[in-house]
Amino acid sequence: MIHFELVTITGVKLKDTVYEVKLPTPQGQIAVFGNHAPLVTLATTGVITVRKKDNTPDDLQDNYAIDSGVIEILNGTVRVLVDEAEKD
Repeated sequence: MIHFELVTITGVKLKDTVYEVKLPTPQGQIAVFGNHAPLVTLATTGVITVRKKDNTPDDLQDNYAIDSGVIEILNGTVRVLVDEAEKD
């Protein structure tokens, strides 16, 4: 499990412990699970997909449309800082 934070200029959109997060980056989409290596990269305009539990079906995952921003993965925490994020 990983701690996930999605933060916009208006405040925290989501702060939860989740199983998997898929993130849009300039190099393509990456999937982050527990024990991911530390990473700082850009977030590109796209969709963040959050799977809260390992058995959550694809159609019940949460999706957030985002602007570009910054992604930080460190010590079991994924923090995404963007201007705007809208839940689908």
